[in-house]
Amino acid sequence: MIFTIDQWAWSNGLRDASPRRKGLAALFGLILSLSFPLPAVSATVIILAALLLTVKARLPLQTFLKLMTVPAAFLLTGTVTIAFSLSPVDAVWQTSIYSYMIGISAQGLHEATTLLLRSLGATASLYFFVLTTPMVDAIELFNDLRTPRILTDLMLLTYRFTFVLMETTQAMITAQEARLGYTTTANSFRSFGILAANLFIRSLLRSRDLYTALAARGYEDELRVLPRKRG
Repeated sequence: MIFTIDQWAWSNGLRDASPRRKGLAALFGLILSLSFPLPAVSATVIILAALLLTVKARLPLQTFLKLMTVPAAFLLTGTVTIAFSLSPVDAVWQTSIYSYMIGISAQGLHEATTLLLRSLGATASLYFFVLTTPMVDAIELFNDLRTPRILTDLMLLTYRFTFVLMETTQAMITAQEARLGYTTTANSFRSFGILAANLFIRSLLRSRDLYTALAARGYEDELRVLPRKRG
């Protein structure tokens, strides 16, 4: 999923748009979703974000929906419990378990739906920003906002080390598959254990190589990113 987000951030139709405008649009959608506890408002934010991404940024709708299913599945596990209550007064559905009555109340269902849509609206707003704005443009925006340098440097390093970790993991899995490491259940458990034991060491070595490369290029505790010129 991270590779998909990064690829579209660099190749979308809004790539050359001002990061300030994209940041304001995302912030506006985020504020609307979190400030107004109305399902219609959150649903409108989600639809607008989907339209901007699919029409303006030319992102396939299927890709956007697939990305939204990840936070949606996570949010459902938390919001579904809000709809249930013991002996609901205004029950939409209920059943008996031993001597207890458990069901879904109308108020609980409304609260769960509102919370789910508000969270998805905020997520869609953030997706709009990250799917249309590469990291270098995001850093430019944060620098304009006078964000402390230590925070932007941590963002860049985390961004880079995430891909280092993923590349190292994929290389190790490919090597294990070439040696039939996942042909049986026992081999899969053993290969996964070896992967977990060696992944940190390999990633640490890659990180050290990256720091050595930065030091060789004059790194002095500050990562400088040149803003891109726009026509």
